[in-house]
Amino acid sequence: MAQRTAVRVAHAVENCDDGHVEVSLIKEELGYVFDDVESEFVQWAESEEDTSGACALAVLLNDQDMFVANAGDCGGVLFTIKADKTVKTRSINHRHKCSNPSEERRILKAGGSVIMGRVNGVLEPTRAIGDIDMKGQERESGVIATAELHHIGLDAALPWILVMGTDGLFDFVTIKEIQAMIREPLRTPRDVQALATQLYESVIDADGDDDCTIIVVASNPTT
Repeated sequence: MAQRTAVRVAHAVENCDDGHVEVSLIKEELGYVFDDVESEFVQWAESEEDTSGACALAVLLNDQDMFVANAGDCGGVLFTIKADKTVKTRSINHRHKCSNPSEERRILKAGGSVIMGRVNGVLEPTRAIGDIDMKGQERESGVIATAELHHIGLDAALPWILVMGTDGLFDFVTIKEIQAMIREPLRTPRDVQALATQLYESVIDADGDDDCTIIVVASNPTT
């Protein structure tokens, strides 16, 4: 089901008239992807009595548009390099965790509690795929898998760098520290890999003690 939804997203992009992207349609389809993945995962988890879960951050790109879907405490930052070599920084998503005031309010409104920075004293992310022991009306935790959706317009004339990562990156390395590593466009796949490696080494230097996934995407790498 999730695969079919992903195909619908790609089909919607390919069939845009005169290069015009229907923003609301694409965002809607991305939301369905998360709903479908949650449904499939919960069905499996219930049959296996599995209470594991995962956060997810997905990005769909074309030359002028970035669509973002997020559920959980992964982070993404877009760095745009201007003509004067200055770097503009923009977070592409809100991290869904108890330290996020709007998420804390949502949890409390749903009947959950925030104890020591965790939902009901257990889970730090406020949104996640799975974690069935935290969901359901009888549990009243407020944890959901609903994706928060965003659209960001891109300037095709300016190079950009997108850094995405789990909390294992963004809990130990600040956006300001990442920006300091970016001085020019990443022109080759080797440059992209070098930045990802530098970010990972920064986590190690900061005594990062959580699992860490890092993805770096550049607008103009060439082989």
